[in-house]
Amino acid sequence: MKKPYHHGNLREELVRAGITLLSREGASGLRLREVAGVAGVSHAAVYRHFANKEDLLASIAEEGFLGLVRRVEVYQKRATTQRKQYLESGRAYVEFALDHPEQFRIMFSGLIRDRTAYPTLAEAAEKSFNQLVTIVEECRTSGLIPAHKDRRVHALAVWSMLHGIANLLIEGQFASGRARTRYLTHALLGLLIA
Repeated sequence: MKKPYHHGNLREELVRAGITLLSREGASGLRLREVAGVAGVSHAAVYRHFANKEDLLASIAEEGFLGLVRRVEVYQKRATTQRKQYLESGRAYVEFALDHPEQFRIMFSGLIRDRTAYPTLAEAAEKSFNQLVTIVEECRTSGLIPAHKDRRVHALAVWSMLHGIANLLIEGQFASGRARTRYLTHALLGLLIA
């Protein structure tokens, strides 16, 4: 039975439905008609909010970046020292990827051909990277990272390392689990600091 269109957050509900389908079917199995079915609305209702599949994928990726920013903030707040904040921020990244592998793939895939066509997606992705740059800058200020190192290059090195770990774990190249993920992330990030 279709839900009547009376709520003000249908777009967000459709994104959640898309994420649900993405986790079950992968990007190739994501169809707007099925998203409508999961959300309990008509197929036409989806097209009031999304022009096509890429439009929905851009919203799913945007939500992913914003979720990643929130996760990093939570993990940072739990840490008691600058070093732990740095290490836990990395752990947050990898665990987010493991908890949302299909969404994580969409965030960094080439399925969205032109990110500039989706300004809020570009803004969310930039916010996520700038969060990492800020963490690196705070580490430089505290002396954890030597000041002579370029902060954006260091942030890029950290991101590349975390992204690689996340992808290797998602693809089953390493034994996973929370303790293993924490150990790998902390050990590798430790190589980049003083």
